[in-house]
Amino acid sequence: MADTVDSIPVSAEANGIDYRVVGTFVDGCACNVPCPCTFAGSFKEGCNNIGIVALTSGTFNGVELAGAKLLERTGRNVRLTESGRVLVRHAATLLDGVEAAEAELASIAAGRPAGVVRVSAFQSAFLRIVAPAVAALAQGNPDIRVEATELEVEEAVPALRLQQLDAVVGDEYEGQPRPVHADLKRAPLLREQVRLVMPATHPLASHRRVPMSRLANAEWAACQPGTGHREMQIRACRRLGGFEPDLRYASDDFLILLELVRTTGACALLPDLVLSYGAPGVVVRAIAEGTIVREAFLLTRATRTPAVEAVAAALTAAAQ
Repeated sequence: MADTVDSIPVSAEANGIDYRVVGTFVDGCACNVPCPCTFAGSFKEGCNNIGIVALTSGTFNGVELAGAKLLERTGRNVRLTESGRVLVRHAATLLDGVEAAEAELASIAAGRPAGVVRVSAFQSAFLRIVAPAVAALAQGNPDIRVEATELEVEEAVPALRLQQLDAVVGDEYEGQPRPVHADLKRAPLLREQVRLVMPATHPLASHRRVPMSRLANAEWAACQPGTGHREMQIRACRRLGGFEPDLRYASDDFLILLELVRTTGACALLPDLVLSYGAPGVVVRAIAEGTIVREAFLLTRATRTPAVEAVAAALTAAAQ
């Protein structure tokens, strides 16, 4: 039995290539049609994403197009050859062209922007920006079908580049810039303040501006490890308060964090989009040592279809 090639270390960030790669393997050996494939995990997983059960050493040797090999072995791993990189570059252009052509044909048939636009957003933006935008689009652009899902930007960007999403509403905290992607278009939606949230019964609740330095012994509620919000909260406690926070409670649901503040006596740092809902039993205060800013932004692929342009305009208007 031939050995299975289990992994391929060709992530976009590490190697400067697009996530969309090499194509459909016909009879286990020939590559003839560019299509989406992700290399975020192993090559075997990437093959499964495009309907290939397995890639063995026997089929590996035949992965070529126009006589040029696209992959080469490096031990038990494989990587793109120079020819493979050329195919990746052209495949991205072809995929964008196909998407634009399909959208234009749908618009011609409908007489106005039409088609499916898949949008993702983090929770508070989903509630305050995406939902109102979808309602507005239903009135002004009834031929656009918006499919929306809640997703953090760390997961959404790869899906956008794979054409599994068409628009991503992401967030970025001041001092924690997101990676810049040359193949994606970014536009700002809004800037907001991050506030200190504490129980109404807290001894410092009567202060309009609360010193972070006086909260060193407080319990804190934040998002899960690995998120921008949690990193922001740790940085703020260290930079503004001079202490390491006791992160006692964790949830990626900001409304749960508000409830944790109310019921457990913990403190939290939450953006204005979340606090616009209000919550009984908690108070919102400015931070005495300085400010923390969060920006919400819109990401799309560089080439936008008329339907994506209409959705982008609706999202921008809803964010104002």
